[in-house]
Amino acid sequence: MFSSSAFQSHFFQNRTIYLKRDDLLHPDFSGNKARKFYYFLTHEFPHIKRVVSSGSNQSNAMYSLSILARLKGWEFIYVCDHVPSFLRENPIGNYKAALENGIRLIESSNREAVLLEFIDEHSLHVSEGGRQSEAEEGIKRLADELKVDVQKAGLKEPYLFLPSGTGTTALFLQKHLPFPVFYM
Repeated sequence: MFSSSAFQSHFFQNRTIYLKRDDLLHPDFSGNKARKFYYFLTHEFPHIKRVVSSGSNQSNAMYSLSILARLKGWEFIYVCDHVPSFLRENPIGNYKAALENGIRLIESSNREAVLLEFIDEHSLHVSEGGRQSEAEEGIKRLADELKVDVQKAGLKEPYLFLPSGTGTTALFLQKHLPFPVFYM
């Protein structure tokens, strides 16, 4: 679906830092969601008819899953606590894009109960933010790319810093990299 992302050097506060530009991987799948959903993008699921997930009303995962569902021809059911009336009346960002991709958004303060209504043998349940074992395949791919990037750049003792919500990316990167991973 996508190739390796750029590894760019930048000089900042008298230091050279390197950025892995996963934000440039693909127009619809970028950053850690491209890596977390790589497994679902590259494998066939003939029995699946819908993807079911939950999270916030402007989630990057929601947007990426709406693309995945559209590409695979699946229904997409997404549960969030609430959508503010201003956003409902003036859709913007990931919310707007997910609506354009056909999301069926359900508002509920009891997300788990609603999710259970839709999860069956024809459903793919994706945990909030993509924090699940299938994410390891794409993140291992990232780790393999980073090993090559670090070697080509001649870096001897690199430290990897990344932002993290659920910690999934950091967990799987640390499992597959020989150097320290720090996340915030």
